[in-house]
Amino acid sequence: MVSYKAPSEFEQEHYYDGLKFSPRLVARTSTDAWDPATRKLLLNTARGHRALNLWNDPAMVLVKKIQLELCERGVSFTSIGLWRIGYSHDFAPSRRAPPVVLITVRRGSTSWKEGLEAALGCKAVLEQYGVADVHCEVREPLQES
Repeated sequence: MVSYKAPSEFEQEHYYDGLKFSPRLVARTSTDAWDPATRKLLLNTARGHRALNLWNDPAMVLVKKIQLELCERGVSFTSIGLWRIGYSHDFAPSRRAPPVVLITVRRGSTSWKEGLEAALGCKAVLEQYGVADVHCEVREPLQES
């Protein structure tokens, strides 16, 4: 059984360093140890990954299922996107940053436990569609716009 632990306050505040507006991490499905590297993260499209075809399907079946999963859990989300997040060397042609479903929630609306349950639910939806190598992350903006 996979064991999840809440991110430290430092990880919550610095997990997305380098991204525009540096959002705050709420929860993530990846259990990889976070490395507070001094390099700044980059955000890029999930081009080249099979999940992107499902994500961009005109009927939006996968996206709607993920939205339904979040709504059924009472998560107040403001956006959902499929992205690659990594450092500059992760975007070299020979190496690609892994895709991630980024779920943005209203500031202060979602606890770590609620966020983790929502992210795991969304990951389960992805797996139902044969996409097991995409993780889900819940984040909140530093400021509401």
